[in-house]
Amino acid sequence: MSPIHGLSETRRLPRLGKIHLGEKVTNARGVEYPKATEYFVVPDEVAKIYGAQPTSLDIMFPVEDEAIFASQFYRAYSQTRGLVCKGDGERAARLIDVATKRGTEDTGEITGDIATAQAKAVEWVDDIPCPGQACPYYQKKQCRELMMLQFILPRVPGLGIWQLDTSSYHGMVNVNSTLAMIRQMFGRVSGIPLVLSLEPMEVAPEGKKKTVRVLQLRSRETMADMLKLTFAPLPELPSAVMPAAEDEVPVLLYPTEEERQAQVEDDQTTPETLLGFKEWAKDTWGYETWEDLCKDMGVEKPAQILTMHETWPNAVDYLASKHTEVVAEDIP
Repeated sequence: MSPIHGLSETRRLPRLGKIHLGEKVTNARGVEYPKATEYFVVPDEVAKIYGAQPTSLDIMFPVEDEAIFASQFYRAYSQTRGLVCKGDGERAARLIDVATKRGTEDTGEITGDIATAQAKAVEWVDDIPCPGQACPYYQKKQCRELMMLQFILPRVPGLGIWQLDTSSYHGMVNVNSTLAMIRQMFGRVSGIPLVLSLEPMEVAPEGKKKTVRVLQLRSRETMADMLKLTFAPLPELPSAVMPAAEDEVPVLLYPTEEERQAQVEDDQTTPETLLGFKEWAKDTWGYETWEDLCKDMGVEKPAQILTMHETWPNAVDYLASKHTEVVAEDIP
């Protein structure tokens, strides 16, 4: 009697968990939203080895196929339906709302709007145009470039795969570049001890410089030691053992509309913004202390000033109502 064809020969390593590049925080209104961290957010079993806020992890890639362990696509997710669109900048597969299904008369090409939770009938269309960053869904931040990195943590107990999702342009370029160098020099990437780290990098989006933490691949070994490792024969695991990377919504990358609004509100309470508001209030009406300013703004602490009044102009208008002798042109 033979094994069950299509089942008995199937192998699949479990995914032990996910590592994140951010965590949920709460703004002054009590609403949670995702925010980037300067360290890896790890589960307890990883924290026991590396500490609660590690910035580097020892990793190994179990297979050679980067399309499997470092899958990179434009991806759109729905909290209710999971993955709803996946493209490469030219072609995409999309879960569409059948009510919006349409095609062109000359080519017969089918497309449609991404299925929402309210869609009554849905259908996967496997080959539609993908305009990449020009896509309306991308421009509305409902789609992102997303790398799903899967690896082994050899120092952490357990036999299986860990996953980390990133939409960072610089992080993806760093990982891809180092993988290309390793493969060029050593002929393979699987089974080589590497270090995945979060490191500071100065970037200038929209012309304004700032420092962010981005992914890097490093090695604790010397070049000579790595050559010895790569000369040793190492049987490669079949790619089929890898768990599916796309079966969970990467929630820290795709906040809900409420979370998105919460982040906007909280961004207005940065120290620089608050100090700017206080300096303006001091220059205009002579507020010397935070205590006096908070009292007149009707809040208990400075961080609540802008969140309670939603925006800087609203806060200005509120304070102006207490100082009616100030003429309108004095208000920024």
